[in-house]
Amino acid sequence: MANKKTERIDITGADLIKLIKGVYKLSTQQGIGLHIPNKEEDLTYDEARKFIVGSDSGGLIIEMDYVDGRACNFHVEKRGERLFIPTTWYDHTDAQLFELLSIIGMSQKMQKVPHLPGCECKDCNKE
Repeated sequence: MANKKTERIDITGADLIKLIKGVYKLSTQQGIGLHIPNKEEDLTYDEARKFIVGSDSGGLIIEMDYVDGRACNFHVEKRGERLFIPTTWYDHTDAQLFELLSIIGMSQKMQKVPHLPGCECKDCNKE
């Protein structure tokens, strides 16, 4: 089994605006974001577009930390021509990651997500 810290989910071809809006929708206010007035509305297209920061050369293409007080803690990395997200989403559940993948039409990718660190299943105990 590959190193869990380096595994990623390939989301190449995903609608990045839908992805960004989904991240925002599934994130809640917490921590340092609690003092910011809660914005009930979804992000607009123009607001979402501002989070696409990468270039054609690779590296981070989307970076979302705290947005309107919501702890998004999300990024998309470009490697060559492919786009990847981590197999775990900090401060979010696996169910939220599955819902995000569903929003962009890639819920079948969740089947390839490894178990989380600390998993006690027989396959993880072999490592």
